[in-house]
Amino acid sequence: DPSFGVGLSEADRLALEEMLGPPKLNPHFGCTQPQMSSSLLTMNQLKSRPGPQQFLLSPRLGQDDDCEVLRTNRSILGGYDACNMSNDDLAALQAMLSAAPKHSLFPQHSDEDLRALHEMQTLPTPRFEPPPPRPAVPPVLPERLQPYVAPTGPPVYSDESEYPDPALARRSWKFSAAALVCGSAISLFGIIPASWFVWTWLALHVLGVIFFTSCDTERTLVVASAVLALHGGVAVSESLLWCVGWQGYSNVGPWSVIVIFACLLYLHSFWSECMILPPDCVTSISFFFPTFPAFNAAVVLNALEFFLEWRYLSDWKLWWPVLLLGLAMMTAGISLIHRSSRVAGRNYWASCRDPPEDEENPEDYVGLEILDRRVVQEGAYRWERHPAYLGAFLLGVGVELVLCNPIMLILVSFVLWASLLYVSIEEEKEMYEEFPGAYANYCTLTSCWLPMFNTFLANAAFNREMSENAEKESEELDDELIEEDEEVEDDEEGEEEEQEELEDHCMPGWAGVPRGGSLWNRQFRDPWRFG
Repeated sequence: DPSFGVGLSEADRLALEEMLGPPKLNPHFGCTQPQMSSSLLTMNQLKSRPGPQQFLLSPRLGQDDDCEVLRTNRSILGGYDACNMSNDDLAALQAMLSAAPKHSLFPQHSDEDLRALHEMQTLPTPRFEPPPPRPAVPPVLPERLQPYVAPTGPPVYSDESEYPDPALARRSWKFSAAALVCGSAISLFGIIPASWFVWTWLALHVLGVIFFTSCDTERTLVVASAVLALHGGVAVSESLLWCVGWQGYSNVGPWSVIVIFACLLYLHSFWSECMILPPDCVTSISFFFPTFPAFNAAVVLNALEFFLEWRYLSDWKLWWPVLLLGLAMMTAGISLIHRSSRVAGRNYWASCRDPPEDEENPEDYVGLEILDRRVVQEGAYRWERHPAYLGAFLLGVGVELVLCNPIMLILVSFVLWASLLYVSIEEEKEMYEEFPGAYANYCTLTSCWLPMFNTFLANAAFNREMSENAEKESEELDDELIEEDEEVEDDEEGEEEEQEELEDHCMPGWAGVPRGGSLWNRQFRDPWRFG
């Protein structure tokens, strides 16, 4: 109340001091001096105090407005729980109010007012407490599935032709072991220069991509594996001779290391398919190198750059730290490819069998019978979505580092990265269609370690989902428009039929009209009148 604390006259002050006598008020109630202070505390100052403060009554208490504040504005006084009115304060206030004369500035106060003041001093001040926060429902996070437990015992297929033929792999092992020994002996005894095997290696890749793409006879496959093992034997011997420091006239240096890893890759791919896939799926393409012409072109270009720089820049060609790094990357790449194919089983070759040409419904053709068809999440697939592709990338980059080919390093890295990205996008599209929920959960938990693959694969999945939703909405909209057009056509046909019926009903009939009369001839003279 702005009027709270309006000053009294000097006579009122003296009368009030005489009436009160010696100071009986508690210092916390009003005055801190025996005589009443002349300081002024307005209601606006009282309201502006932050938090619980010591409420000091105005030393010039005596106006009617002040007494009205004590009676009615209990909420203001009760809002400060630190006024600390003692019993002496209450007794003094009661005596002051009861002793005031009728003509005094102090009106008489009832016992209810005093009790109210006492309650304001004793009751705790209500404080605003915000309601406790509502417990939020935690989001449901994707979880990994339980580890896959492979069934015990040999698999049982519905068709006899689905069983693999390990005998082919065993025969290939025998001939390959013999060829490996022969190749090592040829290199050690210098029967044939090692440089010749470089040319035969390149010829094998060039001719293989042209003539060796559809051979499936057992004899041809065994001979091909023996030829690869022969080159591997020569490469092993040449690598040992190069490492011990023997520099013959036909020494090919680190090229022999590349041939060893290439033979491991080709023979591993062929033997794995022999042990897992049915016989009609094992062809010359199982050796991997006849599959992609670009791969064979890269082999030729690598040999060209390496031997040109080996001949003319031999002093600056090899960098041993780079060579060792490349060797480690190639070893890791081969290990990843082997491990991923072993863990995935037939899931590794899920789309290897194409439908025959005379198939009426290619989309319904079941290519390869896979008993445990699933999203593989164990082994290397637990931390990498495409471990075989990561191994292939490490192998390709490692080859260029071992050969120290700077030009082919840039070219092969980019082309191999782009090719693997395209294949990964296509494979993930098939996986999303076959396992929409399980594969989305797997992609959420498992990243891809190939550079920038996570971003591109996520964008491809998003664009694919948006395009599918747009196609569905477009089809629904087209169906609605077709239904509306059909309804409009039906309405128009109904209106035309009604109009024809109305016109037929309104047209005059000519039955009984004599032919050639004036009325008969009128239909030809004024045809518009009769429709």
